[in-house]
Amino acid sequence: MDQGTIETTAKKAANSTVGSVDRAADTRPGKLSADVSNTLEHRLAKEPSNSTMRSALMLVAGGALLGSLVMQLSGRKHESLFIGQWVPTILLIALWGQVVKVGETHS
Repeated sequence: MDQGTIETTAKKAANSTVGSVDRAADTRPGKLSADVSNTLEHRLAKEPSNSTMRSALMLVAGGALLGSLVMQLSGRKHESLFIGQWVPTILLIALWGQVVKVGETHS
């Protein structure tokens, strides 16, 4: 093969790859995540107050913390770590709900 043929073949391969990436862009998991996030944000913004949800999440996080502590003291170390790892996740969900609510009211 000569140099021109190699370059032409490489360009065709690159163009077909770019086209397939563009077609696959709509099926990425990130798009689904963004769609779900946008839907939740709009629903939260429509609620008059999300203090009930935030209070419930705080209670759940506190319950998980206490449950984890009880399991740790009773010697069930692995279960306590599993339950304890949910505390920051639940608190972040409550914080995210508050940030979304504030962001929607200011825009």
